[in-house]
Amino acid sequence: LQIPVPKFSGSGFLMHVARCTGEKEFRGQQRNDWVWVRRHPASGGRQPNLLNGRIPGSLNALFKLTSKEGMVYRLAHVTLLQCLGGAAVRATEGMVRVGLPTCSDGVVV
Repeated sequence: LQIPVPKFSGSGFLMHVARCTGEKEFRGQQRNDWVWVRRHPASGGRQPNLLNGRIPGSLNALFKLTSKEGMVYRLAHVTLLQCLGGAAVRATEGMVRVGLPTCSDGVVV
């Protein structure tokens, strides 16, 4: 999966490659990359120390569907983590605590 990521300079994008082997092994090990998923649109004004609608998740599967009309849809099955103690960055360490969801709400296609 190729993901366009904006450059820090604001002009153009870099293509990042996310990989997922699922249950199979690639070069002797499973690979399920971590990705950021946008749960809702970004707020107009950037608020410091917030995730701004994003949450980390693990790729479970990548697949491609083709409709009868020839439209191609590239989809990803992702297990999302949940923020523990709020989505604000902690001032002392500069990080957000995340964990696995307690129910099936964390799976998104």
